Amino acid sequence: MNIYHTFWRRLGAAFIDGIILYPLTLIEVYIYNTTNIFLFYTGIFVLSFIPFFYFIILHAKEGQTLGKKAMNIKVIDINEVDFIGYKRAILRDLPWIVFTIAALIICFGRFLL
Repeated sequence: MNIYHTFWRRLGAAFIDGIILYPLTLIEVYIYNTTNIFLFYTGIFVLSFIPFFYFIILHAKEGQTLGKKAMNIKVIDINEVDFIGYKRAILRDLPWIVFTIAALIICFGRFLL
């Protein structure tokens, strides 16, 4: 089997990671329904970045998330020996991080106006 033909295993890993991160969605539902404005904005801010910590830390230190571990997939450096490290792990998620920060600025901008 070619090591680069991993679409279905990666899809399965994403599904497993989604299940692992699903409790955050339940917390978000509670936060969206709260009347406490401080809890709302603090919760949205904190919950927005937890998935990034999950992916960045696990990819940098272990080379795989829990979903990837279950599906036997590793994210490794181009030399195919080392893990990618924090810098490359952050760069992998940078588009999502920028999008999240932009969304938070829009969300908090409405609050500040």
